[in-house]
Amino acid sequence: MAGATTTFEVPLRGPHAETYTAKDCYEALLRHHNLRRKVGQDASESPSHDNSHLTDISGPNLSAQNVAFLFAEQAKATLSEIEFMTLLKFLETSPPVHDVEYLENQISALLASIFAAELALTGESANRLSRPSGPSDSELGLILHCQSKEGDIGEFWDYENRTIQALAGKGISNTFIFGFDWHWRAEGCARS
Repeated sequence: MAGATTTFEVPLRGPHAETYTAKDCYEALLRHHNLRRKVGQDASESPSHDNSHLTDISGPNLSAQNVAFLFAEQAKATLSEIEFMTLLKFLETSPPVHDVEYLENQISALLASIFAAELALTGESANRLSRPSGPSDSELGLILHCQSKEGDIGEFWDYENRTIQALAGKGISNTFIFGFDWHWRAEGCARS
């Protein structure tokens, strides 16, 4: 795939995690976030430390930066040395680069096979089969069994669904998760 990836190394300052601070973790969180925002863009550029794109989280003094800072402080205070170093290593690792067209072709072929078998087995229409949603190369996958609705079913990430509304309210978005329903066919009512 075109474009180089940038890897950030945790600077070696000593043999133990004690030499790393909550501030190191906080800065790694920001770099991690910024680097993942750049996937699909020119990943060879260094991540920006402009935090204006971070959205506020509702609540008293809970901006995204404050949540990141609180997370970093708790990580330093709670994790063992090895766990803290593992967290920093994870945060400093560049996102994987995938051939998105290849992934989408694989997913389409598998879905066509699943849907054809399902339609042959049930004899029901395809308009009640849900489709996955979100980027196929997402680092986060989400598989749920969502409550069905009446009528045609489209993509998994349906804002009419209460489960999706709850996830969206917590900041989860189909812009960075790949999700699908555990049961591809929606049911009109719950089974007894």
